[in-house]
Amino acid sequence: IGHMDTGLVERLPERVIEQITTVYADSLFDYPPPPHPDAVSVLNSVREKGYRIALISNTGMTPGVTFRAYMEQLGMLKYFDVLIFSDEVRLAKPSREIFLQTIAQLGVPTEEVVHVGDHLLIDVLGARLVGLKTIWIETHDERRTKVDVQPDVTVASLGQVDVAIESLALASH
Repeated sequence: IGHMDTGLVERLPERVIEQITTVYADSLFDYPPPPHPDAVSVLNSVREKGYRIALISNTGMTPGVTFRAYMEQLGMLKYFDVLIFSDEVRLAKPSREIFLQTIAQLGVPTEEVVHVGDHLLIDVLGARLVGLKTIWIETHDERRTKVDVQPDVTVASLGQVDVAIESLALASH
């Protein structure tokens, strides 16, 4: 709001700012992005194998409360034990702290946690900073970054993640 008119935020009543923020956040529902076709089947498969599931999201301009509502609308919220949104915790990946906070809330030993992500710097490097195993979904060529980090497993699509998690679990036993 402050980018439109310098000093506008200071001149508006708090309730007006809250209303504008809500309208902006809820605009996601006007043109919602479609969920990945494999998302529910992979979440269901991972859940059926007895794993706890957490989500760490750098929210950008859309707040976590909106993402939560969207996930509920899609029937995906029920699969998650922990949801960490950057706007709510005032941290963002690849910060060590956001990963540590998630691990603590999961209540699972670090050596048993696998982080899945599609960005080498934000996801893989961030997770490695706290000693997590990693699965990189190599789907976006533009996200290839010159980062000296190797994931434990690389997959071509989200649909391969449940099998990759199982392979990491078997390798650690």
